[in-house]
Amino acid sequence: VVGYDVSQESVTQLRAQGVEATNDLRKAVAEADAIVCSLPNSQIVRSALLSEGGRVTGVMTEDGPVHADEVVLAAGNATPRILETVSVRLDMQSSDGLLVLSDPVERFLSAVVAGPDFHVRQRDDGRLLVGGTFGAYSPRPGNHSLADDAADQLARIGEVFDLPSTPSVESFTLGTRPVPKGGMPRIGRCGRADGGDYEGLYVAVMHSGFSNGAGVAHAAMAEILDGTAAAEIAPFGMPRPEAGTA
Repeated sequence: VVGYDVSQESVTQLRAQGVEATNDLRKAVAEADAIVCSLPNSQIVRSALLSEGGRVTGVMTEDGPVHADEVVLAAGNATPRILETVSVRLDMQSSDGLLVLSDPVERFLSAVVAGPDFHVRQRDDGRLLVGGTFGAYSPRPGNHSLADDAADQLARIGEVFDLPSTPSVESFTLGTRPVPKGGMPRIGRCGRADGGDYEGLYVAVMHSGFSNGAGVAHAAMAEILDGTAAAEIAPFGMPRPEAGTA
């Protein structure tokens, strides 16, 4: 992340102070739609993890049990419910967020830019993806609908940038961000009440999962395959169970 002076060099249309930008968007994000479409024959976990003797051995899906040597649980807000099936507790402080997608505009933004009340990036197809604050969503004073709030959120970008054209709202969603308690990601092995770890289970839950997913996956893969704990994810390990809990 770089400050305003450097941001102006890489994002020449930026005209508001108090904002920051990543140097290169392409190194910082994965597109959700493209990732989902590339998943081969993905199956949905219906209710539970399968375990035996302190080891997770698979998942129960809508098509029945699927067994595996390693289960990577990256289920967003559903993660705590699924972990409960092996008596692992994960507290969350998830919050609602309004995300606005514009119609395509001429390419002008090559970085993720964040200010006190917005964050924005431009997709490869020219559409702007605009979020508000990272706190809980609340309706804007004087507005009467979610559509009004979406329009105001997109209009904020016109105040921050010299835009090549005026974008319009194409769509918007109000979703729930998966935020673990404390606000930071939770990544790694899960502890058992007896002090050991569940073998065969690795958890990754955070906001934003798609933006951070590529880097987290690379680090997690090394830890799963050869036990090498990557320094960049080491501070975000899963909380250990309290003594005496089941």
